[in-house]
Amino acid sequence: MEQKAIWKEAIREIRLAQRVNRLVLFVGAGVSANSGVPTWENLIRLIAAEIGYDNCHRCKKNQDGCSRKDCSYRFEFSSQDFIRIPDYFSDTFGEERQSEYLEFLQNALRLKNAKPNPINEEIFRIMPHHIITTNFDNLLENTSVSNRGLFDVIHQDGDLLKYPNDKYIIKMHGDFSCRDSIVLREGDYLEYESTHPLISAFIRSLLINHTFVFLGYGLNDYNLNLIISWINYFRKTTNTPGTIRNYLITDKVPVSFERRRLERQGIIVVSLGDLPEELVAAAPDSITDPRGRQLYAFVKSISTPSIEEKVLTLKEILTEKYQDFSQYQKIAVSDFLGAHNFRDAKIRWTRMEISDVREFENLQHLLRESSLIREVFQKVGIQTVVCTHKEKEHEILQVDSAKFLRNPLFRLELDNDYILLKRKVQEQGSLFEKMYYCRLCGYDAQKLAEKTENQVIRDPALTLLNKIRAYYGWGRHSDQAQQKEEEINTIFRSLPVQKDYSVRFLRYLFEYPSQNRNKMEGLLHKMDQSLDQTSQGFSLHKALEHFELLRSYAYDYYFYLKSNLIPLDLYKDSSDYLRPYLRALISISRRDLPKTADLEWDSQNGILYSLNEIDLDLLSKFGEPHWLRRTFNFYRTDILNIENGISLRKKAANLMKSMLKEFPVPIHWTAQLYLLLIISFHSNMSNFAKSQLFLDLSHLFISTNEPIIRKSLIDTLKYALRKIDRSNHLDLYQKSIERLQSFLITRLSEKELEKIDPVHFSSLIKALAPYSSYQMNQLSEMISSSPDCRKKTDRIERYYPALAASDIQFRLSELREWIKPEQLSSMVIDGVVIFDKQEVSELLNWLTQLDQLEKRNRWLKELVRLNLHTDLLSREDFRNIPGALSQIGFLVNPEGFDYSLVDLEDPLWQEIIFSNEYQGWFKQNAKTLLNEMVRFRFKNHIQSVMEEKIVYGILLDSEQLECFPN
Repeated sequence: MEQKAIWKEAIREIRLAQRVNRLVLFVGAGVSANSGVPTWENLIRLIAAEIGYDNCHRCKKNQDGCSRKDCSYRFEFSSQDFIRIPDYFSDTFGEERQSEYLEFLQNALRLKNAKPNPINEEIFRIMPHHIITTNFDNLLENTSVSNRGLFDVIHQDGDLLKYPNDKYIIKMHGDFSCRDSIVLREGDYLEYESTHPLISAFIRSLLINHTFVFLGYGLNDYNLNLIISWINYFRKTTNTPGTIRNYLITDKVPVSFERRRLERQGIIVVSLGDLPEELVAAAPDSITDPRGRQLYAFVKSISTPSIEEKVLTLKEILTEKYQDFSQYQKIAVSDFLGAHNFRDAKIRWTRMEISDVREFENLQHLLRESSLIREVFQKVGIQTVVCTHKEKEHEILQVDSAKFLRNPLFRLELDNDYILLKRKVQEQGSLFEKMYYCRLCGYDAQKLAEKTENQVIRDPALTLLNKIRAYYGWGRHSDQAQQKEEEINTIFRSLPVQKDYSVRFLRYLFEYPSQNRNKMEGLLHKMDQSLDQTSQGFSLHKALEHFELLRSYAYDYYFYLKSNLIPLDLYKDSSDYLRPYLRALISISRRDLPKTADLEWDSQNGILYSLNEIDLDLLSKFGEPHWLRRTFNFYRTDILNIENGISLRKKAANLMKSMLKEFPVPIHWTAQLYLLLIISFHSNMSNFAKSQLFLDLSHLFISTNEPIIRKSLIDTLKYALRKIDRSNHLDLYQKSIERLQSFLITRLSEKELEKIDPVHFSSLIKALAPYSSYQMNQLSEMISSSPDCRKKTDRIERYYPALAASDIQFRLSELREWIKPEQLSSMVIDGVVIFDKQEVSELLNWLTQLDQLEKRNRWLKELVRLNLHTDLLSREDFRNIPGALSQIGFLVNPEGFDYSLVDLEDPLWQEIIFSNEYQGWFKQNAKTLLNEMVRFRFKNHIQSVMEEKIVYGILLDSEQLECFPN
């Protein structure tokens, strides 16, 4: 390598050492000289002058009348003199006057007026593992940059035990705050390892795998030579090859013989004179000494890569920065552009547009020449690079597709083949793959998360990624969540600012998940405005532009999680983040948009956009069933066009097979199945395929051995039955419906029946009621032939929606002992239960005498619901009930009620708050309702959808929305 280029290589090596937390900066007197503190040589000359010691007695030119004052040789001392003069000086004071000796030194160094200089500040911005200084001053400790707080100061051996930190400022030669620690005389140096055993051992331990960079030292500096002797001794005694290079940054250029000698000893000499003048010229005016300006330029180039980039080629810039992405399988677009912001570049998922012809040509050459740069583009997901000079596409450069798109485990998860996925992960998956996919398969990932977090890795960026993986894999739900969050935040704070681009998106995920979502909400709003045919801003072109940018945001997030194995999929953070794009998919699929000749339309279906496999995965795994149904209704979208070759039925069938085989079944699979069914009935899937999907769903409901899964499938079945009822192809579904009716009415055993609560069961019967069958027609007879009142009540509760109320009507008092209170409201409203004033009075009297508190409270809750939905009960009816619920206390006296008793998580309180009659009371008492527990849930993103509706839609004013929950 040419001598002039060594400084560039040194900066890259130093940054690499910093990135893996193996950088030690040695700070010498040449740094403090820029604050007016004398250098080591000048201090010794001041001491020599004070005691009258010079070279005159050895000078061959010494004559009587020689002008000592102007003689340039008078204080030209040897290295031996420099170490012994402090001894001569100390001896002139004697043991009893050592305080005067130290006072002189302190004054000579002019420490009282010294202030930290810009080089001190840049040293902390580099964020080395440790800083070691041989200076006596406190300039480093007094530096005011924020990173300074991460370092503890070590003056003497005992401090290492006192401050068990990961970052130190080691005052190797002490300072005047602890005068016994001062190392200046020859004896102090010779006895150093015996008087400072811990510090010397600690520094020597760093020689094993750390890069040492010497700033502010001369070639003949005794301190430098001491460390060099340690390096040589360590290598000889351990027989360790000199693979780690250390750097001496100096303004003096050694002769070639001396340079080679130092290199053999593991020291690379970097001459500050080789730095380009434009870098030196940018040094602040407060540094006046030319050597100080050069040293500042070098240190600044380490801490701030953009400074150095002014004199580097594009290849040099990208090669260094792209090494910071080595821990990722997928690089976020924001991180990629943060590393180097290509002029006027635009990225739309797999396509990158560059308008600058020269930059495009440079990039074209680099992508062919550098495998590292090509790999980074692949990890971003860029497959096409286009030069769009003057709005015309001049050249197109193709890049291979990203590896993560071809990952076999990802493909299995995309197909919902969890059975095969589980087997493949166990057989050949890495630790991180096992933890990620275990979460999706419903297994406890605690042990895997702990192993992930405890990986011993020196790279802080990779350590950060692993800790975040473990946090979302399990730690967020543990009682150590707050501690783990603080550990992650500490690593974020410890990373140097100049490396922020490599973890920016990771920081967004952890600290600011709503940041990009707000941008996406804005894009969705603009897209919907562009699709509004009643607006002057209607433009399909604009709408597609906004949609493509939304898709880029969503895909970037999706593949970042999947490829880097960050198990955020099942958290509300992810569904919230992706929600704007999911809405956009429904919005762009409307059929009422006018056809224009200049846009590509699906000629058969008349739809502007066809959903691909990733879109389906996003909708079915990050959506929410009731939200998706509302969104279809909001946009009046009937059909989603699915790309050819994608089998919705296969994805659903794989999921249902997994649900039959796995035990216990992950509850999120049932929501995923519900979403797949909604999408299928709103897709261009054939009617026969839809009927086969319903057949599979019925089979799963009948065959599953898990009551909780059977219960969770009821809403899915009810939705399908409503869609079937509106179709013209009932014949395709008839056998499946009859089989389902037969199972529910005659084949379901008493034991299995009891595991499904009557409320959910009756709602399914109600959905099946329009489809007549032999079993449905026999229900009245089955109820009337019930062997006892308990059995009769149970059958009425379960099957009443399928029968005429007049056929099974009864007074509440007749079956009160056996009826489930939760059924009362619906059965009263439907006319099955006679509940007049007489029945109300009898029920309230019965409740006052009931000793079973839990049973009484269940009845009272249902009476509160009846009060909300009917006029059968009045406020007066509740006044005399002993030990009443807090909700009843509110109904009786809302004005004098203690609103701290309201629980926003409680479903009954939620119903009361939503009622128009009482909503005003809760608005008036919003401050009390938004207590610390509520704020805690919102801060930690564990609030329910209903809580969000109450807080954001009812309790908070518009000006309060932005600052809540803080």
